Amino acid sequence: MRGRPKRLSNPTLCAAVEQRRVKLGLSLSETAALIGVHPSTLIRSLRTKSLSPDMMTAVQRFLNSPATSSSTDTDEAMREALLLLQKLNRMSPRLQAALEIVLNGVQVVK
Repeated sequence: MRGRPKRLSNPTLCAAVEQRRVKLGLSLSETAALIGVHPSTLIRSLRTKSLSPDMMTAVQRFLNSPATSSSTDTDEAMREALLLLQKLNRMSPRLQAALEIVLNGVQVVK
C-alpha cells in the first residue's frame, strides 16, 4: 500500500504561504485552490509545517505567480478595467448605430 507521499519539514516555506495568503486576503480554501490542492491538505501542511515534494513545487509556483501579485497591482488592474468598461458604455450607442447601418437596419434580438 502506497499511502501519502513522505512530507519534508519546511517551516520557512509554510510561513511564506501563510504570510502571502494573509497579505492577499485569501481564505485557506482560495489559497488551496490556487496551489492546486484540497483545503484539508493545505491546512494539514501548514499545521505540521511539512510538505510533500509535489506540494513544495506547487507552493513555489503559488509564491512566485504573477496571478497572486500584490493587492496594489490588483487594485490598479481593477481600476483600469473599470475605466475601460465606462468607456465602452459611453461608446455603446454609437457602436450599435454603426452596426445597424452595416446590417441595413436589421434589429438585433436582445
